[in-house]
Amino acid sequence: MGVIHQGILGGFHGKTGSVVGSSWRGIQVIRALPKRIKRKASTKQLMQRKKFQFVTKTLKQLDGLLNFGFQGRHLSRSTNYAEAVQQLLLSGVSGEFPNYKVEFNEFSISEGPLRKLGNLKWERNGVKKVKLIWEYTPFFGRNDEEDSLVVVLYHIQKNRFEFYEGGKRKDESFEIDVPTDMQDALISGWVFVRNAALDANSDSMYLVNLEPYTAPKTV
Repeated sequence: MGVIHQGILGGFHGKTGSVVGSSWRGIQVIRALPKRIKRKASTKQLMQRKKFQFVTKTLKQLDGLLNFGFQGRHLSRSTNYAEAVQQLLLSGVSGEFPNYKVEFNEFSISEGPLRKLGNLKWERNGVKKVKLIWEYTPFFGRNDEEDSLVVVLYHIQKNRFEFYEGGKRKDESFEIDVPTDMQDALISGWVFVRNAALDANSDSMYLVNLEPYTAPKTV
C-alpha cells in the first residue's frame, strides 16, 4: 500500500497497483513495477552483467573517496560513484570474462582548482616502503606550502585499495609503509593535494605501475 505525503497532490511512497512511489536525491518519482522476464539471458548479456558486477565491486571501495575528491561537482541526476562506473564500463575494462582487468591510467579520483605537484615521481625505498618525490616552487595562489597529500595505492592483482593522508606540499617527499602483500606486488595509484581551509583539492595524478622491490646485487 502506498502512503501519500503532503496532501493529495504530494508524492507517495510504496506500491500502489502497478506503480511504486519513492524519493531519489530529493525528487519524488513514480516508476512502474518491473515485468517478469522468463526469457533466458544470452551469453553476451550474462558477460555484460558480470562486467558490471566487477566494476561496481571495484569502485565500491572508492565510493566515499570519490565524493570527497569531487565534492565541488554539482550533479542533479547522478552521483560521483555512478559517473565513475559509467566511465570505466565505457573504456576502462580489458580482458575477457572471467579474467577482467581494470585500466585506471585515464581514471581520476579528484578534481579541483589547486595546483598539482610538480615533477612527481615514486619509487620503492627498500622492501617495506614507497616514496613519493616532487618539486615545490612557491607560486602565488592555489599552491600553499601547507597543502596536504592524499594517496591511494592499488594492488593490481588483488583489485584492492589502500588510503593514506599526510605530508605537506613543502616537504617535497612523502614515505609510506606499505602492507605486506604490496611489498612484492605490482601496484599503481593516485595522489592529489588538499587544502582543508579552502575545502579544495587538486586534480588527481596517476601513479604508473611500480614493480616489486628488487634488492641490489652484491658484487
